[in-house]
Order: sequence, then structure tokens, then C-alpha cells
Amino acid sequence: MKIVTRLPNLFDQYSVPENRVTNALLQTLVSSEQLLLRFLERFLPHDLWNGFRQVEVHAQTQPQRTGQKAGGSRSVAVPDGWFIFGSGSGEPERLVLLEVKIERGKASGEQLDRHVQQARRRTGCNAILGLLLTPDDKDPLPALPRTSQAWTWVSWRDVHRFLRPFRTNLRPGSAAQNLAHSLAEFLEMNEIVGFAGIDFADGYDVATARSVLKALRAEIAGDVARVYPGLTKSKGTVMDPWDVFAPADAGNFTDSIHLVLGLDQHRVDIRITLPNHCGPGWRRLRALLSSDKEMGHLKKLMSEARQRLPNLALLVTQRHFVARRFDYEDGRFELDLDTTDFARLQDGKTLVKPNPKLFDLFVAALRTCAGNRSINAEFNLNTRFWYKTTPEVRTEEFRHTVVDALAAFRELYDFLTKP
Repeated sequence: MKIVTRLPNLFDQYSVPENRVTNALLQTLVSSEQLLLRFLERFLPHDLWNGFRQVEVHAQTQPQRTGQKAGGSRSVAVPDGWFIFGSGSGEPERLVLLEVKIERGKASGEQLDRHVQQARRRTGCNAILGLLLTPDDKDPLPALPRTSQAWTWVSWRDVHRFLRPFRTNLRPGSAAQNLAHSLAEFLEMNEIVGFAGIDFADGYDVATARSVLKALRAEIAGDVARVYPGLTKSKGTVMDPWDVFAPADAGNFTDSIHLVLGLDQHRVDIRITLPNHCGPGWRRLRALLSSDKEMGHLKKLMSEARQRLPNLALLVTQRHFVARRFDYEDGRFELDLDTTDFARLQDGKTLVKPNPKLFDLFVAALRTCAGNRSINAEFNLNTRFWYKTTPEVRTEEFRHTVVDALAAFRELYDFLTKP
């Protein structure tokens, strides 16, 4: 099939975000006949486009020029893009309209009807289909009042899934491969597709990690709230790629025991944190460390959590601050729970060698911190998902794994926050 491109210059830019995203998508598709044909196969009925000799690919208006008012010459009846199928020598025989939204809940049935009506008047073509691209979690079309049934919905997440294999399957170093890779990354960084997995194949950078973390937290917030009612507070501005689920009524998240979700270049960390400023939490810890019965129950809960997690470690750190801003770590004691004789995996599948005495030493260090509140200390129960050994981390389904891991800490959280 011959591809005729009616798009603006690749290096021009639109001022309207939807037009910018549409142009990025269309420029990527026309960069490779293979890419465009696979897109048509994936999202359009086969009989609508197969057999035609030519397809014209259009964007809706010229990009905004210097001095032109925002929106340019856009008409409300003009879609963001369209495909025209035909023989190449006459009137269009098939028409596919493209309407793009990059925010949830923004589709309008009235606007979609106008697009179809105007397209029929302008082209005389009655064989029209519309593709509505939105980031909604479910098809918005059934809820939209409209007369035209010509539209079908495609989620941006589906487009992202479509692009993923082409980031590596196209000819290495080709313009098409670079554009497919860049578009997928663009959709992720602009939070159009939500959480799409964690993939630092091109190298780790903090900005990308922050964007991925923000999308992941947003996707799982509802599920976490159902497991931990009231833990809705985040830490606010995310400068480093980690965030929290803390009690909504906490003045500051460091005033209470909370959950932490963090990304670094090698792994995802999920943990319960008892921060230095949480006085009630340290009093509770001090009490249970002095009770054999309470310690026995803590061991039981840690063992049960370990069976549900890929690993479980205990960590206590001591720090001091300079000018109340710069923190320096004075010491840390980290212990893999598989070294103990009470929390090893039931199937025995662990590479960690047993050394029960280490737990006694850890408890002694923790007692020192709990008994001396002039020390700036923090206690964590932590599990880690290493990118190299967790294949699902690169897929959107990993969000369910994160929720399951957080849920595995629930009884421990309740025990540590017990009045």
C-alpha cells in the first residue's frame, strides 16, 4: 500500500497538547510501512482498509506559527487526524477519523457527531469510521449521548502495548525504531498511559523514575486505601523517586508509621517505616521488645509475611543532620530474615545461609535505639523486587504485585501501630 503523507514538518510543534500527541503518533506510523500496516491490523476492521492501493495520512491543521493565536485555524468540526483510503486517482472510498484526548473523561458525543457530519459533507464519503483515543480506563463511548455509531474506542494504553515490541523489532538505529521508542517514552513521561511497567533498558535516570513512580502510585492508590483505610497521604513533592502512604490525619508523614514505595536503578523497595519522630511508634516498639510474648507474636507475623514476599529484611539506621538539611548515616544494621530459624521459606528455596545469632544482635541494636531517643534512628521492614530477577516488573501487571506486597505487611502494620 502506498503511503501519502500530509503531515506538518517533523520538527514543527503544535500549541494544543492533543494536536502535539496526534502529530507524534502519525509521524511515527508513517515512518515505516510495516508499523502503519500493523497499526491498521490491530485497531481497524480488516475489510475497511485492506485491498486499497493508497492511504493518505493527515493531521488536522498546520502547527501554530509565531504571532498566530492559540488554536490556529482549528474548527470545532475538524478531527485531530484522519486516514483516507482509495485508489489514488479519485474520491476517497474509505475515511477513518482520529479524535485524541489526553485527559480522562474529556470525550464529547456532540463533538464526535459533528466530526462525522462534517466529514460526509466535505468528502461525500459515507464509509466513515472514527477512532477515539483516550487514557480512560474503560470505553467512554456507551455513556456518551450521540447519534453516530461510527466510532470505536482505543485506549492509549493499548497504543503503548502496540508500540512496545517495535522498540526493538524494527531495524536497529532506523528512524522508525527511534520514533517508536521515543513515542512510547513520550506517552509514559507525559502520564498519558498511566503505569506501563518499569524499564530502564536505556539507562536509569531520576526524572524517568519519578514519572514512573508517580504513575504507579496513582494506579494503586485505590487498592491500597482498601487494604489500609486512611493511608492516603503522600510526601508531597517527589524530588527523589520514592513516596509514602501515610495516615491522612498526620501532620507530617514522618510523625507516624507509614508505608514506603521507592525505585532505584536496580530494584523496587516496599517497606514499613518507623521514623525517628514517631514517638508512639518507638514506645510501642520498646514495649514489645521487652515482652517475650509480644516478641513471639512479632516473629510469627514476620514469618507469615516472609512466605508471601520474595524476601524480607530488617533494617535499623542511625543518622545525624548538619544545618537540619544534610543527613549523614552513622551506622546501619540490616538483616535478611532468612538467616533466622523462625522465618525461612517453607519450601527451603533460599540462598541465604542460616545464622540465628544475627537476629539476637539485631534485636540488641534495636533495643539500644528504642531506649535512647537522643539517637536519630529509623526502623524498617523491607522487601525488594530486583529488576533482573522479576520479569513482570517491566509490565503494567506489576502494579498488582506491588499491591499484594503491601497487603502482606498489613498484620505487621496493625501490630506495630497497636495502642
